[in-house]
Amino acid sequence: EKVALFECRMDFSPHGIKAWDRIKKRDADWKVQSWKPTEKAKAVAEKRLTMMEEFGLTIKTNPTIKEIKRVYQQAILRTPAEQPRKYQAAQDQKAEADAWSKAQAEQKRQALRASLNLGYHRLSTQNLIPLP
Repeated sequence: EKVALFECRMDFSPHGIKAWDRIKKRDADWKVQSWKPTEKAKAVAEKRLTMMEEFGLTIKTNPTIKEIKRVYQQAILRTPAEQPRKYQAAQDQKAEADAWSKAQAEQKRQALRASLNLGYHRLSTQNLIPLP
């Protein structure tokens, strides 16, 4: 009981509070001096920061899960294994679009031919010439 009273007096008296503040300040100063990051740790931190900035994120803004998902998907698309698949998909999509446009042009041409209905005449640049 006397020990507890002594500890309370040392911890909560004005002198005890000042002593604890000095101890905390000394510890904080020691940590600043002793726990400086190494060159390797600085390089890793810089690399991590530049990687995040490359994708438009900063560590200071606390990115959301949605933003992290978007960045992850962009990173996957940049991998060398993904490049040929992405190129092939673009080529397939272009071929489908070309085939569709050719089919549309052929349908228009057929509709135009059917609507001319020239009968037994053929169309020349000058005038209508009857077929033999």
